[in-house]
Amino acid sequence: MFGGDYIVQTGQETYKAATQGIYALVCRNLLETESEEFARELAAAVALFIWDDPPTDKGHIAFRREHQKRIEGEIWKPYLRTPAMQELLSGAAYNIGYSRYVAAGGGRLLNRYLGYLRSDNLRSKNASDWKAHTALYAKLAELSLGILRPIESLKRWSLWKPRPDNPNEQQYYQAICAFARQSAPTFDVVRTDPTFHVEQVAPSAERNPALDELKRLPQAAITAGLIAAIPGLASELYVEAKKQASSLGIHDANFVECVFDLELVGAFEKVMTFTDDRNLVSLFVDAMVFHATGKTPSTPSHVEISSGETSGHRGIAKYALATKHSSSGVPDPGAWLFTKEFTGARGDGDIANPSQIVVGGRSVLTIRRTGVWLTERALTGKSPTQVELDALPNQESLSESLEPGARNAHGKQNPLPAPGIDLPTKEQVTESWEAYKKGPDAMLEWVKKNRAEYEAKGDPDKKN
Repeated sequence: MFGGDYIVQTGQETYKAATQGIYALVCRNLLETESEEFARELAAAVALFIWDDPPTDKGHIAFRREHQKRIEGEIWKPYLRTPAMQELLSGAAYNIGYSRYVAAGGGRLLNRYLGYLRSDNLRSKNASDWKAHTALYAKLAELSLGILRPIESLKRWSLWKPRPDNPNEQQYYQAICAFARQSAPTFDVVRTDPTFHVEQVAPSAERNPALDELKRLPQAAITAGLIAAIPGLASELYVEAKKQASSLGIHDANFVECVFDLELVGAFEKVMTFTDDRNLVSLFVDAMVFHATGKTPSTPSHVEISSGETSGHRGIAKYALATKHSSSGVPDPGAWLFTKEFTGARGDGDIANPSQIVVGGRSVLTIRRTGVWLTERALTGKSPTQVELDALPNQESLSESLEPGARNAHGKQNPLPAPGIDLPTKEQVTESWEAYKKGPDAMLEWVKKNRAEYEAKGDPDKKN
């Protein structure tokens, strides 16, 4: 699931569970003194009113107009005003608002939603604080009037409890789901999705050490944005790692994690364009490792680096060490390291084979750029252009080139890894590594140049 999609879905599910729980709780209390029909109608009205959501059909509109004072009176009942209820409702309101913010196109790196809540938490505001607070409110209202509506509604009814600087939407979601299950085991849900089903999310048995460290850092906007992005982005990168490994003909779980590590190299590079704080970005990457794999990042020894036995180590430290300990004869130590992991996972392990070197190198380009692009989309909402996507080697050509000279499923001879070249020479392989060493843009140009030469030469199969 995409990073933004994760936030949106969490908010939507929170809204459903909260509405279900409120409806059941109110209905159960009303049934002590009211008829079942009236109790259900009033409970449904309260469940919508508490979020300041207007009814949509004529009957419900008429009911609210006729019983407005009774609806408001129910909200003042003690059973809806306990500290535990205030905490539950406030966490739910945060999730609902955040999902609407992201769905409306709000950024998560420069997160105005979190910025507004933090500004709102200031006990005393000077003129400058009020100006910034008002400006943030205006920006959120421009995106959608529904973003702050649940929170503002709780404030009006003195139910809102301020959120900490780093709210935990998953924790709020789990709490509201538990409340809904406890409150509504036998009640139908009125005016919510009748197919709704709350799934229990089991809490992690272990804490994420890097994430805990991130939360202890001074909470600047970028830090909060990175923390908020971790769950969705880590999941999305891991799903993509499975696809990349499969396209290379490998389904081993350990190799999937190797691909994930390489995607994180791209993620690290992208986030470093927003900040020069390497410690912050390293913690961000390490937190994603733990979130996706449940494993703590580890550092290989010099011997393991030299022998290319790094596939059991998670994280990006191995790539930094590969560069540090590389010999002058290795143009791109990072690409060499991944190619070694790739050939080891295939079982042939022959990194001297020119075809394997080029296949590994082309995979490195695709995987790292995937990490860059998914990270940029998670943090800024920007996706790669079609030109950038077209410039990458496609997955079919990558998998076909694993066995140069073999026949593919279409009966054609698989192309050799370097387009238009019968067998990559040492010079040609070095050229590709040199291009990659200069950076992703130089490697993209190299791929486009070779693709153009291949197309100009023509497809050998078509000539036969």
